[in-house]
Amino acid sequence: MPESPDISNGADLIAAVRTAAQNAPFLTRLGKLLQEAQRDVERLNPSCRACGQCCNFSAKNHRLFVSTGELALLTMTQPTRPAERLECPYQQNNLCTARDRRPLGCRIFFCNPNIQNELHDIYEECHHRIVQLHQQADIPYLYGEMTAWLRQLQVEL
Repeated sequence: MPESPDISNGADLIAAVRTAAQNAPFLTRLGKLLQEAQRDVERLNPSCRACGQCCNFSAKNHRLFVSTGELALLTMTQPTRPAERLECPYQQNNLCTARDRRPLGCRIFFCNPNIQNELHDIYEECHHRIVQLHQQADIPYLYGEMTAWLRQLQVEL
């Protein structure tokens, strides 16, 4: 997997996200890829209690990582509140307000420990395809923690 460059000042991140956001065919293909992963997850019949635990990253000791393209797709929907460290700004009343644009990591995270191996396999396969899609579209592939990047984007833009 290609290494992500250091994103210390945010300029590289902003430029990469803008490049991805301006490439409609890339975003369409990425959206379809995420929908395929969603269908694979649904075949496992995971249960969701809409408790909001999956989006409470600090309580679950969970870090959600996203690629450049996933962040570009996600930020096409405005968050319901400012991004805070390890708190998803797209969660409102325990529900996702960016459900159709949510990243792969959101799609495969469920509280049910019995399907974790299968979810991991879906993630790895789809993530590999996301990396390839970035390369094919000549979109800079960056990979970082979502809430940190969202905070950086809201400050820089």
